[in-house]
Amino acid sequence: MNYLVEKDIFLLVRDSILASTCDRLMEITLGILANVLSSTEILSTFHQVDEELNLVEEVVTVGCNSTHVPTLIQTFAVLRRVVWYIRNVNPVEPWLTKSFTSSEFITVVTFLLRGSTNVLLIKDLVVMLFSLLETLIPGDNEEGEKSFHLEFKYKMFTTDSIVTALCEGLNELLKPPEGDEGMAELIDDIQIPHHIQMALRCGLGSLCYLQKVSEGQEAIRHEKMVVTRFLSEFFKNFHLFTESIENENALEYFVAGVNLLAFCHMEFEDFQPHAVNYPLAAAKKFIEHEEQSHGLEPCREDAKYTSHAPEIVTSICILMHEHLGELGERFEEEVIRKAAETAVTSSFLLFISRVTDAFRENQQNDTSSEVILETGPH
Repeated sequence: MNYLVEKDIFLLVRDSILASTCDRLMEITLGILANVLSSTEILSTFHQVDEELNLVEEVVTVGCNSTHVPTLIQTFAVLRRVVWYIRNVNPVEPWLTKSFTSSEFITVVTFLLRGSTNVLLIKDLVVMLFSLLETLIPGDNEEGEKSFHLEFKYKMFTTDSIVTALCEGLNELLKPPEGDEGMAELIDDIQIPHHIQMALRCGLGSLCYLQKVSEGQEAIRHEKMVVTRFLSEFFKNFHLFTESIENENALEYFVAGVNLLAFCHMEFEDFQPHAVNYPLAAAKKFIEHEEQSHGLEPCREDAKYTSHAPEIVTSICILMHEHLGELGERFEEEVIRKAAETAVTSSFLLFISRVTDAFRENQQNDTSSEVILETGPH
């Protein structure tokens, strides 16, 4: 790759983009650029080269104007790498202000997320959007330093249309392989490609970042139906979409998903059963997997270890106990209980309650006890 850089590959790519009227040549040119920028070493100095060539701006222009899907796939493969650099190394302001937060670019991203059926293109769009929101929206403990030079630029993404487009793109990724009847029928030993798993988790992360700001919360409220539809499908096979990461990281996505689901369902006038049954079923499977990793018997009514359950098991139990309690306050407790028992047994619900009570009792005697309840995905 360094050899290509020494031979002015960036200049050649820029000239090819400006001169080409052939979709296939454009696709190949952008594919070469994406491969070159996959080198972290090369990417680290790319912004210096781009000050003269304006190559990122030209690639964005291709993305805004092309209707050729293979070209678009390579275009957003390039832009995903550029945004990764912005997020993790250097928030190059001209790239953000001139290209990635322009109304034209956001309109194209929205259109492609809503209309594309190509999983490679959707995957790059979702991951790119997640990195942009990570860059623009301050985290819990960052006091706004991420966006000091991009005042309110994140508001370009806190719209109803972005939320809807993102969820529609994610639902496209959730569709079963051609010929299968439904994702709900997937068997445990099936493997979801890692890049699809990553995109789905990035999509959930994007919604969580939008939930951090008031404008994003309002957009999620307006589009709560499409958001809950995605979350329901995500929880149906949560274990398949997080099998490539450690349980500790999977817990963060589980917590984030349940909290977002609760946020949406508090806006409904009538109780929606999938606010309970899908996350409960996912919680049971998650707990069983964690128990197996600790050599414990599956949780049941007479479980002996409720007072010293593994941390992840305790976190899930407390989360679900509080989730059911909040829904019970908003709707009728008996309705919540009946919905819960369509997903899990009454003994599992009792187990959740016992682990929660045991933790709270222990916490009174040990103030150092902590569980993950408020975190979101990294």
